[in-house]
Amino acid sequence: MQGVPAPVGAGGPVLAKYSTIEQLSTAIAARVTKDKTVQGTFSTKLTRGGTAQTEITGEAANRIDSAGTSAKISIRQTGGPTDLDGNFDAVALPTEFYVKLPPAQAIEPGKPWVRATPNGTDPVSKAMGPALAQIQDASDPLDNVTDAGETTIAGSTDEALDGTPAVRYDLRIDLTKGAKDASTSETFTKLGVRTLEPIVWLDGQDRLLRFELTVRSPSGVSTLEVSARYRAWGEPVDITPPPADQVATVPG
Repeated sequence: MQGVPAPVGAGGPVLAKYSTIEQLSTAIAARVTKDKTVQGTFSTKLTRGGTAQTEITGEAANRIDSAGTSAKISIRQTGGPTDLDGNFDAVALPTEFYVKLPPAQAIEPGKPWVRATPNGTDPVSKAMGPALAQIQDASDPLDNVTDAGETTIAGSTDEALDGTPAVRYDLRIDLTKGAKDASTSETFTKLGVRTLEPIVWLDGQDRLLRFELTVRSPSGVSTLEVSARYRAWGEPVDITPPPADQVATVPG
């Protein structure tokens, strides 16, 4: 469903604005289905008491088709429960996940890759399996986050990004209502966070250009910052598993 066009300014393009989250989500989903591929950069930073606890930055190429979501990612991580500090690469396919470990952490000489599955019982799957779902959702963080509660559009305004005409949407998510993703909602509400206020930007063809979310605990001790920028919608991407002879056997 299309929104009501609104003028961007004298002589400028007229971009559609959506008045409900259903219209916005439908428009993004239709564009993802049509383009099938997208590339971008992302970052996540968790700070406690002014000190960064976990920080992840990287680049990704995503492909979304009938089989599911596939992604090729290059990541820089410091801190976090997986103890994978440093640079590493990952390939996420609909049912499996490969991580290229730093040389010092390789399980077998000459075999830098390890394989994980969402419900695997081996140590790597237990540590990295949950990341598969997060990476699959990364192609559309709006859908992922809005599942956490009742979402409304608090406001929209014309705001160009790097010279590209776009519409900025300020969203408000009530975590106490209508959650489809109960785990995400519970994670925040246990910390005393009742609302989220993500911001997204769409271009004139309903392509998601940018996503920003900052969450502060009521005490002010912890802050989570999530950011993603998207580009190259519809351009070819090569996402394949690593060669079998480069995948290490993980002890049970």
